[in-house]
Amino acid sequence: MAEIERINPPELAPPPGNRFAHVVRWGDRAWIAGQTARGADGVNVGVGDPKAQAEKVYDNLRIAIGAVGGTFANIVKVTIFLTSEDSLPAARAAQNECWGVAELPASSMVIVKALAHPDFLIEIEAEAVLDDWLRGVMG
Repeated sequence: MAEIERINPPELAPPPGNRFAHVVRWGDRAWIAGQTARGADGVNVGVGDPKAQAEKVYDNLRIAIGAVGGTFANIVKVTIFLTSEDSLPAARAAQNECWGVAELPASSMVIVKALAHPDFLIEIEAEAVLDDWLRGVMG
């Protein structure tokens, strides 16, 4: 049985209170914890700016999937949390820059009352399949 790896890439801010791992990998599967617009120093990027936050969230997602040797093409599911419908255009624009039309992930988008910090406007979690052979069979 494959071992479970728990990874906190140094390019991402340490999880608050060290209560979770940014990435958990088991075999050819990986789960990425909700990524927000925090920089590696823990400071929130783009306070009040949905576009800047969306770009930073997707950059953090790229770092997280890269920590297990993957790319956006390996991500098969995202869940996007927004605190306002006003952030929707920025979230969609940033998502469109990450995926080609042939490799779109399944996606859920949810408008929530609040996220873990009042400055967070967007948070995205993801699931990935890392085995290229399996992706070829399923795709």
